Amino acid sequence: MGYSLRRYASGQADTLARFVVPIASRTYANWVDHNSARLWADAEHGAAAWGERLDDPATHVLVYERADSSIAACGFVRIRAESAYLGGLYVEDVGCGLGRRLLDERLRIGRDAGALTATMLIRETNTPARVLATKAGFEAIDQDPCGRLSTVPRLVYTKRLNAAVPVPA
Repeated sequence: MGYSLRRYASGQADTLARFVVPIASRTYANWVDHNSARLWADAEHGAAAWGERLDDPATHVLVYERADSSIAACGFVRIRAESAYLGGLYVEDVGCGLGRRLLDERLRIGRDAGALTATMLIRETNTPARVLATKAGFEAIDQDPCGRLSTVPRLVYTKRLNAAVPVPA
């Protein structure tokens, strides 16, 4: 199946929310009850949250669409100073390499924007994401101090985008 990479913009928040909220709800339900999972997914990945991301010029929301224009995978990268924060990687068409392709594209955007490092937060139990990050050269350096949805800790993964810059300790 062929996929097209697109950058989403303002006005497409509802489309992203319709795609991400069910996936996030199913994922979060592994750690909390279904009602809490849905409330969390709506707060973190509902139309309002995607609207804020899409309206932020430092945030690039990338989507792989199928031939029928439906979403197969999405993720975003937010550039802040010399750092690229890679967030919200959601893949419905698992096993097609879309997660890795989105990861690589977000890293390219970070490098092109002058970011020196890239950072991701990954749940301890999210083995596929942890393997993907490790294969891409990320290192787990810490536990996320934020503790949101703290029943399953998130790990901080980082990668140098410029070989001359040390990874933060």
